[in-house]
Amino acid sequence: RGSGANSFSKKNFTNGSIIPARGFYLIANGDYHAAESAQMTYSFSLSGTGGTVFIVKNHDYLTTGGEPTVSDKLAYGKGDYLFPEGNVYAPAPAKNEILKRKIEGNLPKDTDNNLGDFEVSP
Repeated sequence: RGSGANSFSKKNFTNGSIIPARGFYLIANGDYHAAESAQMTYSFSLSGTGGTVFIVKNHDYLTTGGEPTVSDKLAYGKGDYLFPEGNVYAPAPAKNEILKRKIEGNLPKDTDNNLGDFEVSP
């Protein structure tokens, strides 16, 4: 959901897709070209100023962003309609940059605080 959007957009994982606990999954725009390969691409644009990406356990549309089917989320940048875990990660990444989880003790960091859990990577 873009930081100024009034509704949610979605891209479903294929049936049977699993992101293992403590695993990684790179979601990128179709025109993304950088060192790390994306496991999923989408055709709609994420806001360059801010937004929230939700990982949801089913294929239902979100209506509030607080549904119990939301298993993880990342809010980045600035805007009125952000749904962070803890604090928003700012600023928004530039083209061909990614926001990825920090590694701590050989495991992905997940303290439910977007600001402390993520970093920008080219």
